Amino acid sequence: MIDRLRKKSRSKKSRLRLGPKYTATPLKLSVAISAVILVIVIGVQPLIQPVVPLFHSLPGSAQLTPKGWLFLLPALSLLINLIHIGAINLFKMSELVVKLYAWADLILQLILLMITLRNILIVL
Repeated sequence: MIDRLRKKSRSKKSRLRLGPKYTATPLKLSVAISAVILVIVIGVQPLIQPVVPLFHSLPGSAQLTPKGWLFLLPALSLLINLIHIGAINLFKMSELVVKLYAWADLILQLILLMITLRNILIVL
């Protein structure tokens, strides 16, 4: 009996379930972009200046923050992913609304990637 259960558990492939099948592509891309943002921020830490302009709407030297503040962008990216994936999995919504959440997540991740690249390219 135990051997039979072990064989069953081994035969099933474990995969990360992000949501329904029809949202797999945008959600997987969103998670991948989030990982890319984190890798970029970690990779440029030794190369950039000690202070970077992160808050462009503030006047003068108030724009400048320590370079550790760049980790705010991957953290925000991860938070957006968690909220959208959680909402998709927890709440019963129509297929259209779920697709909108998934594609909105992807668009927000692309915007955060562009913001990250812009902020880093300014100081390199």
